[in-house]
Amino acid sequence: MRIGKKGIVLLAALLAVTGCSRTGSGEGFAPTEDSLYITGEGTVTSAVIEDCSGDIYDETELREYVENLLADFNGGSGEDVPVSIRECEILDGTAKLVLDFRDADSYIKFTEEYPDEESQIRLEDLSVMDMEQAVSAGYMDGLKLVSSDKKSVSADSVRKKSRLKVARLDGSAVIRTDGAIRYVSEGVELTGKCEARVSSDTESYIIFK
Repeated sequence: MRIGKKGIVLLAALLAVTGCSRTGSGEGFAPTEDSLYITGEGTVTSAVIEDCSGDIYDETELREYVENLLADFNGGSGEDVPVSIRECEILDGTAKLVLDFRDADSYIKFTEEYPDEESQIRLEDLSVMDMEQAVSAGYMDGLKLVSSDKKSVSADSVRKKSRLKVARLDGSAVIRTDGAIRYVSEGVELTGKCEARVSSDTESYIIFK
């Protein structure tokens, strides 16, 4: 198997970023770029999409490589492992890898161990919590938010909405949620009912249901 420069990045770091294939709010998810999918339960799915039209790949060998790497990271086998493969394929010159992570901590630990310098996802930290947990941690104190209809609101007006979930991010990423996004912190761009683009070197928040 011949691997070009992009191929080396794909095999050595394809496993560090984001997206999803689960459905949420009645909408399916078909990632076309590196992206993260997060759920209210705190699980994370990452999707990596790479153009490999200029290189020769063997899908079986790619899957074996990824499986071996995940075996090392997971420290063994079993059902409740930190990360598992959802999709791994090469089709029409495009390589796609989708990984399921047990929680945000597992995702961050994985990206620290296997960094991808060419990824569109640049997260130093990620956590998903209930509104009550966010309030207890002080994350909602003085936070300025923008609602899904583009209105500025105070975090004080939403902190009692206990059914909402809060994603806290440090860095940049394309984020997809399994529920409708209700509020985002200033600087986060809403690009769809369940999708937002974060491009910041400071903490950002996405609040969804």
